[in-house]
Amino acid sequence: MNKELLNEINAAYYHLEAKKTEIVQALLHRIFQLESGWYNGHYHKSEDGDWERESYPIPVVGVKGICDIEIQFDKITVSAKMKRDMALTYFPHMNLKPMGWRIIWRISTIRDKA
Repeated sequence: MNKELLNEINAAYYHLEAKKTEIVQALLHRIFQLESGWYNGHYHKSEDGDWERESYPIPVVGVKGICDIEIQFDKITVSAKMKRDMALTYFPHMNLKPMGWRIIWRISTIRDKA
């Protein structure tokens, strides 16, 4: 087993876990009901515009009935599973982009500067 590779993976996932904890702590004291876990099988859009499946797990914080916050290595994405008018009620100033065949709106992508 490549010990150096394992150390790099551990450091990368430590960063993701710290971001997840920061987001949960920020939302915990609000009126939101939160769920969180690690999920694989998520998709990202390639430079060619195609959706590509990723097998490695990332942390996701679910704000029940409102959105999912997906914490990736280089960005944080907020997706809402709701109709457009409802999404605009919760996120009035965001640029809503429909994703795939389901009614999922990519609300915002925040690039990680770290």
